[in-house]
Amino acid sequence: MKKNYNDKPIKVFISYIAGQKKLFAIDMVCAVLVSVIDLVFPYVSRQSMKTLLPQNLYRTFFIIMLIMAACSILIGLLLTINGTYLHIFLSADKVTAETLRFGNSYLYIDLSLYAFLGFIFVARNCVQGIGKPQFVLGAGAAELVARVAVCLLLPAALAGGVVSAQAPQAAVYGLCVADPFAWMSADAVLCIPFIKNIMRENYDYLYGSGQKLIER
Repeated sequence: MKKNYNDKPIKVFISYIAGQKKLFAIDMVCAVLVSVIDLVFPYVSRQSMKTLLPQNLYRTFFIIMLIMAACSILIGLLLTINGTYLHIFLSADKVTAETLRFGNSYLYIDLSLYAFLGFIFVARNCVQGIGKPQFVLGAGAAELVARVAVCLLLPAALAGGVVSAQAPQAAVYGLCVADPFAWMSADAVLCIPFIKNIMRENYDYLYGSGQKLIER
């Protein structure tokens, strides 16, 4: 479709996506899924704070977390079929055996450890909700430090020197685990108030007494 930049903005926009209808449809579907997830996480956090955790329903809490992680993993694995996710971001000539190897290595490692990321989303909201924002800030700092440290040190250590395009697959794996290590570091910080205050229902710092939150 020929572009006429004097037309209305919506017509110009349509002229750009006319030849990319499939990609545009995929983009819209992904946007809807992300929006749904953004709505689900606060709801899960609210239910956790008001129902599951105060009533000591820890098993239900962790089962829900695992289900959410499993859904994310399934979506990620579906995107790896025929390198679908690469075709979304790269032109066809850029999708090669090498890009598939690097991309799939990253996805398989990260997706297998998504439960740690799911815990961050839920626990972070819970911890902030009980008036412990310093741990949320600390979790973010720990995540940043861990990710930078792993990226700088682990691939080079596994490659036995400078990392290049000829580095062994182990170095690629070392780079891929940067995100999971960052999630685990954030989890470690968030677990402090999660266990000390939420699981033990210790909210004395808020109310000045030993009365449990569920009784309030």
